[in-house]
Amino acid sequence: MDIKIRRDSVCMGDDVEDHTLIYSIDSSTKFSVMFRDLINRRYFPSIYGNDVVWTLLCGREDLIAWKTGEDRLYFHFAGGEDAEPPVLSVKRWADSGCFVRFRYDSPVTQRARHIFRMFYGLKDQIENGGFMEEYASYRITRETEEEWRRSLPG
Repeated sequence: MDIKIRRDSVCMGDDVEDHTLIYSIDSSTKFSVMFRDLINRRYFPSIYGNDVVWTLLCGREDLIAWKTGEDRLYFHFAGGEDAEPPVLSVKRWADSGCFVRFRYDSPVTQRARHIFRMFYGLKDQIENGGFMEEYASYRITRETEEEWRRSLPG
C-alpha cells in the first residue's frame, strides 16, 4: 500500500518546495521503521544547532517523536517501542488512508509545552498517556509549568 507523507516547513525558504512524498509499505511495516528510513534518507532538513523535534502524526494520533539533539525516538504506544503494531494491522490507521504528517517543533520546549497542554498539565495523565519519558527529557522547571498552567483554557 502507498501512504502519503508530508513534513512541516522549517523556514520561509523551505516553503518553496513541496515536502509531500508517497511511501510504500507492506503488511509488516511499522511507523518506526519508516521514520528511521526517512531519517537515513535525509528527508528532514539539517537545522542549525540540531536540537529540534519531529513528531510523527497519523491523523490526530501523536505516535513517535524524534529529538534530533539526542538522536532518540520516543514511542507513544501502550507498552513502548516493543508494543508498536504494524501500520496496516490497526484499522483506524489503515482506514484513514495512512496520511502521515511530521510536525516540526523548535525550540524543543515548544514540544514539551504541547505535551503539557495536551494533558492539561496533569502529570498522571502524561504518564498514563505514554508521554512521561519524553516529557521528562525536556527538564521543564516548575515555574515554567506554572506559567503554562495559567494559560490553559478553563
